[in-house]
Amino acid sequence: MAFVSEVLRFILPRSATSQSAFQQLRKTVAEKGSIKAQYFGYVLINEGLPRPKPDNQMCWCIEWPEGSTFRRSKQFRAALTEISQSPVTSLLFKFREDTKGDTTKALESPVTEFAIINLAPNAPRFEESFEKSMHKTYVDCYLAEGFVGGGWGYALNSNDSNGEEISDAETEQTALDEDKRMLAYYCLGWDSVEAHHVFEKGEVFAVEIAKLKPHFGPGTGAFYANFEKHE
Repeated sequence: MAFVSEVLRFILPRSATSQSAFQQLRKTVAEKGSIKAQYFGYVLINEGLPRPKPDNQMCWCIEWPEGSTFRRSKQFRAALTEISQSPVTSLLFKFREDTKGDTTKALESPVTEFAIINLAPNAPRFEESFEKSMHKTYVDCYLAEGFVGGGWGYALNSNDSNGEEISDAETEQTALDEDKRMLAYYCLGWDSVEAHHVFEKGEVFAVEIAKLKPHFGPGTGAFYANFEKHE
C-alpha cells in the first residue's frame, strides 16, 4: 500500500481539556484512518527561520493511505478545526529516501527539522543539474555528525510554505500538477538542534546552498519539533 505524509500545523492550547480532545482525535484517526503511523509535537519557538515561532504551535504528521477518504472527511476535518485556536494548515508529501525507512528515523529522532526551500517561479526546477543540487543538499546531511536520517520531497497540494488552509467540510482529492510543484520540504532527524547548527556552519553545507540560494522564494526557512509517536 502506498502512503502519503501529511504535515499539519495549528495552535493547540496546553490545557488539559485541549490535550484530552487532541488525544481522542488521534485515537479516532488510528482506529478509522488505516494509517501507518502518526507523530505529534510542539514546534520549538526559538529555533529555525523565521523566528520566534508562534506559541503553542502543534505539528502533527500522519502517514495516510494514498487516496484516503477519512483524511478528507467532514468527521476528521471538523474535529480538527474544533480543537484548534488558529486556521489549520496542511501539506502533503511523498518523501524520497536514500534508504527505506529513513523518514521514520527522522520523525523518531530526538529532534526533527523541517527545512523548507520554496522556489521562486523562475527557478530551473526541471534542469538536471538543479534537481541534483536539490537532492544533494539532503544527501550531504549524511556526512554530518549527529544526523539520524530523513527524506525530502515537493508538496503535492500547495506552494504556500505554511500549507493549505483546511476547512471543516469534506473536500475532493486535489493535487498540483507535477510541473507546478515548487515547495520542497526536507524532513531531517538530528541527535540535537546543536548538531545541525554545527553542520550548517561548515563547508559541505555551504556548497549546495550557495547554488540554490539565488532561487529561494518567500517562505524558505525551517522549523523544529520534538515528536512523540502516538501508540
